Amino acid sequence: MRTTATGGAFISRFTAFFVTSHSETDEMKMPSPKKVSFHTLGCKLNFSETSTIARQFEEGGYATVRHAAEADICVVNTCAVTEHAEKKCRNLIRRLHREAPQAIIAVTGCYAQLRPEELAAIEGVDLVLGNRDKGTLFDRVAALGGKSGARIYSCDTAELTNFFAAFSTGERTRAFLKVQDGCDYKCSYCTIHYARGASRNMPVADLVQEAERIAASGRKEIVITGINTGDFGRTTGERFADLLTALDRVAGIERYRISSIEPNLLTDDIIGFCAASAKFQPHFHIPLQSGSDRILGLMRRRYRAETFRNRIETVRSSMPDAFIGVDVIVGFPGETDEDFRQTYDLLESLAPAYLHVFPFSERPGTPAADMPGRENPAGRAARCTLLDTSPSFLRGIRGTFGRGTVRRTRQWRHDVRIHRQLHTLQSPLRPNARERTVFRTAWPARRRRNGSGLTAGTMTPAMPYGKSRRHEYCPQNRPNRSNVRYPSSFSSNYMLYLP
Repeated sequence: MRTTATGGAFISRFTAFFVTSHSETDEMKMPSPKKVSFHTLGCKLNFSETSTIARQFEEGGYATVRHAAEADICVVNTCAVTEHAEKKCRNLIRRLHREAPQAIIAVTGCYAQLRPEELAAIEGVDLVLGNRDKGTLFDRVAALGGKSGARIYSCDTAELTNFFAAFSTGERTRAFLKVQDGCDYKCSYCTIHYARGASRNMPVADLVQEAERIAASGRKEIVITGINTGDFGRTTGERFADLLTALDRVAGIERYRISSIEPNLLTDDIIGFCAASAKFQPHFHIPLQSGSDRILGLMRRRYRAETFRNRIETVRSSMPDAFIGVDVIVGFPGETDEDFRQTYDLLESLAPAYLHVFPFSERPGTPAADMPGRENPAGRAARCTLLDTSPSFLRGIRGTFGRGTVRRTRQWRHDVRIHRQLHTLQSPLRPNARERTVFRTAWPARRRRNGSGLTAGTMTPAMPYGKSRRHEYCPQNRPNRSNVRYPSSFSSNYMLYLP
């Protein structure tokens, strides 16, 4: 009996060991999911589209990784707004191939639409898909067995008629919701019409459903984005104001921003709605491009300098604390010193909170590329510098008094957070918040203090999000704040000085 019991126990242990070992062997034999990395250049619209493509891969069983060296597939969403943007795309693709020579590289976006052969000729590229085929990228990558030479899927501009619905999730605290695509304006310097096709949009009802999906994911803020956002409604007969009204009623979303809108499309109805809404933030990004009517005509812009001035004044009459960002192109063919002076004077009189200055970039196939009177690169750079470094454009901060807290964020920087809204300050980080990071100092850590006041230093506005040549990320906006420390702080009255 004892022998039998012992034998039975031995058999049981052997069976358990065999089953466990067999199970572990099966797990070891199970293939791990393929890994894919995503790389996006350009506008918020590109980010929303890349995020949607990434969700397709995740639903297909792929794992997302950040670094190309770990990836089996690299997806690149390109930009072609300037020559420099295209150069960055080419350099990125070559770097990805160096880091992961075995990885499949799929390239899409505006550069892929305009010049697919250039990208296909880069070593390591396997797929080049224009904007019409962007939504099929996952299926085409999944059908590839491995690297097998570049394949191109593209079409003519006239065939860009589909709408690839997209919104971003996961990567940022804000979600970018694509509401419109394409552009009918055909400005003389721009290739976007050729890369994106005619203006088109989703119906308002479908976009409300997209916003509800974003709210269900836990996002509280949506940035409304498109190629020519204010031109919404070309394909459905609806108005942009109708979209804003419908989105304002979506439960769970607390804040909206309009990413960019042309001055001639920023109507009184839109301004009035944003001023009255509790959700739509007083934040406007409005392209000017030039303050010279003559240059605006050569650019084929649909407004003149006085129209732009009127729109800014109308916004500020309804929302005195509105954040206003402006795009400017300098060195356009034929731009004289007097034309540039008109741009400078207009900006100085309007004093926007933020400037995004571009040197003119010749884009092949555009009318401006063949125009006479081009400024040399050094001249363009000099004019960029004049606008980029001019303190007189920073509205309302010379000699401004307030009550705030200075926190040391790095060895050589501080933030000033005010505790109440001051009508002279133009860049509220969160308009409805009790505290706002409004200014970032540029003085050394060993600050000079006279009594309770700060008596030295230069302050510039902190950005509501993103960064420019002049401004760095505000620490409160960083996704990862682990590297930001506040070892000391003090409250004081302060006065802001500019040289």
